Amino acid sequence: MLLHDSCEDDKISLAQRERGESTKSHGKVVATARKHCKENRPVCDFCQHRGLNCEWPRFQMTSFIEANRHVETTLETATVPRKLQDTGPAFSSVDFRLFYHFIQVAYPNHPLGNDSVWTHEIPSIASDYDYLLYSMLALSASNLVANGTPTESPDMLCTAIAHRLKAISSLNQAISTGINSFEQGNAMLATCFILLFQSTMIADGLVEYMTFIRGTIAVGTSMGMKRMKFLFHGLWVNRSAESLEVDLSQTPLIDGDLARSACRSIENLAGLCGSKGEAHMYGSLLMTARALITTYIGLRGIYNLFTFAMSHEDFRDLTKPTNDVGNLLLTHFVALQLIMLPITKAERIQRSTRYVYREKYNDGMTVMWLRPLHANAARHLESYYEWTRFIEKEVIEVRDRSQ
Repeated sequence: MLLHDSCEDDKISLAQRERGESTKSHGKVVATARKHCKENRPVCDFCQHRGLNCEWPRFQMTSFIEANRHVETTLETATVPRKLQDTGPAFSSVDFRLFYHFIQVAYPNHPLGNDSVWTHEIPSIASDYDYLLYSMLALSASNLVANGTPTESPDMLCTAIAHRLKAISSLNQAISTGINSFEQGNAMLATCFILLFQSTMIADGLVEYMTFIRGTIAVGTSMGMKRMKFLFHGLWVNRSAESLEVDLSQTPLIDGDLARSACRSIENLAGLCGSKGEAHMYGSLLMTARALITTYIGLRGIYNLFTFAMSHEDFRDLTKPTNDVGNLLLTHFVALQLIMLPITKAERIQRSTRYVYREKYNDGMTVMWLRPLHANAARHLESYYEWTRFIEKEVIEVRDRSQ
């Protein structure tokens, strides 16, 4: 639309006032003669329909261009809103109950003499490490399943497994990035201990139990190489025999006939071991069984096999489900653990918690590991399982009578 001179503007304004139409102080330079201008910007409908050049006063066009540029800039830089900070996973009232139960009852009794660490230092850092917190909830839930009412067990069992899976997934992810601080290292170490103890409450948890034994050593070694401080006291000091001496003196000795039968059964496996890992496992089992007859010294030496002496390849081959000899050795390992119950009971006596008596049903719980191992036994090796099947039967009968 062409610009008109001021006199023509006055005429149009006068005509508008005569028709009762109002003018806009900052509108277009020339309004229409018969219709109101909608003042669409940058081109009004009236001018667009008639092919006219629509012009606005300079000061209005300048302000419009600046405003439009601001809008375009804002649209280009706009992003999806984000939370100011990650608040972490949400937990339910059941989880808070599990957290409290862990501190009061369900925390591990190893490393020995570290009750205060489990009930104070470890819970204080749990909120910063998902894998530690999830593992605490998982072990607590499994403990409630083992000692709780039948009506509560199914739901709590699902909770225990769900938290365990989250803990393992988060731990694997954290380990892949390395240990960056002493607090993180202790959180990983505590998680391995917790998941190790929960494995004793899972029917097919033997291999995971052995894996987390290796995990505690791997994390601890990495922390030691970086000269990081351990929250747990006396973690790698071999003083278990000395610290247990008083309690062991008050417990009944392992039946001599039972220990000798263990030796005979293990000795029969000598000709079956073909690999280096199997031979080392056989030697450790036999040494431990012989020690049961005369002394408690060296009982824990078998665990060193899983950690320092055995390579990853040997461990993988030994625990492979298709390894018939490996299955036989693992079965004897579990049975040997079961006849060592006086040792594990004495270790739990050292706990300062007043709720120790509630763990009575945990005695011999790993007998559940024997069922899948016996089910996986090769037919041509069936005769070598005679002693382990006897131990399974005896432990189950004793547990049934105690309940």
